[in-house]
Amino acid sequence: MKETNNNCAVAFIRRCKCVFMAVLILLMTLTFMSVRPLKAHAVEEYWLYFCGKKVTSENAGDIMGDGNFSYSNATKTLTIKGDLVCSGKMPVPLLENAGIEGLKICVEKDSTLTQPFVNPALYIKADTMITGPGVLNVEGGIRTVSVSDCKLTIQNAKINVLNTNTDHAAAAIGGTDGDSPSSVHRCSLEIKDSHVTAKNENNKQLPAITDFRKELTLEGCEPVDPSASKRTVLNIEDGAILDNSNEYVHDVLIERVYALQILEKQVYDSNKADILGDGIFTYDENTNTLTINGNFQTDSNLSLINNHIQGLTITTASDTIISCVNAWFIDNHQLLNLTTKGKLTVLAGEIGIGAWVSVHIKDADLNIESQFGAITSLEKRTYERMYLSINNSDVTLTSKTQEAVGGFGKIELNNCEIVTPENGVVCLHEGTRTISDPQGNYASKVVISKSQSAAGTTTTTTSTTTTTTTATTTTTTAPVFSLSCEKTELEVGESVDVAILNWNNDASLLNPTIMTGNSIAITPYHTPRFTVTGVKAGVSKVIVKSSQGVEKTITFTVRDRQAAKKPGDANCDGLVDMSDAVLIMQAIANPNTYGINGSASSHITAEGWKNADVDGNGLTVGDALAIQEYLLGVRTTLGSAE
Repeated sequence: MKETNNNCAVAFIRRCKCVFMAVLILLMTLTFMSVRPLKAHAVEEYWLYFCGKKVTSENAGDIMGDGNFSYSNATKTLTIKGDLVCSGKMPVPLLENAGIEGLKICVEKDSTLTQPFVNPALYIKADTMITGPGVLNVEGGIRTVSVSDCKLTIQNAKINVLNTNTDHAAAAIGGTDGDSPSSVHRCSLEIKDSHVTAKNENNKQLPAITDFRKELTLEGCEPVDPSASKRTVLNIEDGAILDNSNEYVHDVLIERVYALQILEKQVYDSNKADILGDGIFTYDENTNTLTINGNFQTDSNLSLINNHIQGLTITTASDTIISCVNAWFIDNHQLLNLTTKGKLTVLAGEIGIGAWVSVHIKDADLNIESQFGAITSLEKRTYERMYLSINNSDVTLTSKTQEAVGGFGKIELNNCEIVTPENGVVCLHEGTRTISDPQGNYASKVVISKSQSAAGTTTTTTSTTTTTTTATTTTTTAPVFSLSCEKTELEVGESVDVAILNWNNDASLLNPTIMTGNSIAITPYHTPRFTVTGVKAGVSKVIVKSSQGVEKTITFTVRDRQAAKKPGDANCDGLVDMSDAVLIMQAIANPNTYGINGSASSHITAEGWKNADVDGNGLTVGDALAIQEYLLGVRTTLGSAE
């Protein structure tokens, strides 16, 4: 009986152990099941390879482990800032974009990519852009840069591509479009504002750049033969760059072309450090600055400086004298900044600075003498957009036959003042702003000086003007002020300036008020003028009172704006100017980009196309020429745009 009880106890203990182990195993299983999901994470893979290594979300921050290559999938940007030699047992491309559309390769620092295998150094299989401040050197492969069924854009970049292969298909930069007329052309190469060298070092019978039969375009740069004794521009033909005999070119330099000429000599990368070869004119694209390094004299009748670069700064290295007595000093077509180190003296022919857009003079010591205008705006039809500012400068402007300064929509002086003519003012003259004497007569000589504190000198204005200095006292009788404006009949939205002549520094005259009506708005200034703008149809009267109680009134009639046809207005901005002529030339030369269905945001529209056809014979370069003649006053009207 006792043995039976012991056996039962042993059996019970065994059962308990089994249950305990089962519970323990269950708890451990549940524990590991709950922990594993916390450790697991998905790895995202990208269609980008370095030497056969696929870029993933795990290695994207430092792809090769050397800190030189990183990829952001959020911006689709690959950053390069160091060298790489493709190594491994299997021949593969060094860098391959296998399917990331819109990939941007940014070269932050000078870098060299070397491919010892026959595979491409750069294999581009989806639309890609290369850009960045650093220089990218690429070497090796049968096709060093190979573009397959997509578009490669090189923009604002510096790239040197060297091919050392002897294969019959060797090329520095090549597409995959075949020679057969029946083959589908899918490869495009676009180079914009860039410096590119492409060379087949060992196989000189083949073109360095070839097989881009869908599109091969250059913008802001030109292909030249680097081995030629004089600058020789190459041709683009059938997706390749060829010489003037349509023969293959194994060594190509594509250099930046800047919209700047000195005596009609174009500025390029190759001459920017010494444009004329005399050490006088240098251009730095990084600061967008043209520097004049010494005195210069020319008898040429060509404009000395012809500028189309937006925001160009012209400066001097020291005291400088420029003599161009048969020509303009500057023919300016884009926003211009002028400053000096030392004094700049210019003896010009017809015009000193001829401006088609705004001019800003700052921190300058400038003296310009000319025949027909020291600084003159030439865009008379859109003068309200023309702006001349003179800041913290000493400026002397002299014209022998007409006003020294004129044609601008706005003239502003900051930290400087008019010295000559005495009590000179900015006012309207023949519809545009100029600097005149107090009576409104234009000044052929204008002297502007930096503002000085007038210690020991006081100026008082009463019914007579008394000026007292430590040396002399002069008393004169002030003439009665008057109002002058170009017209008093306006359309809604149209503005006109009203000049206050003989204002004699009477601050009360600077506060005109609307006496009757509500069809206009007034914009007063701190100078003796104000602007009247039509806001609705009606009649309004403006009154101006002097501190002595003298009143003058002027009445304006405002009509609703009439819809006006705009022959020549290619960009449909309501104006006819040089930008319309430029757009016409772009639309004709590059219809894929600037035509009616062009890819550029600024492409011509169907309405603009109709406006641009001023002679009614279809859009041609003749229409652009007609607009330029119209702007220069050679012709007074443009044909119908219907």
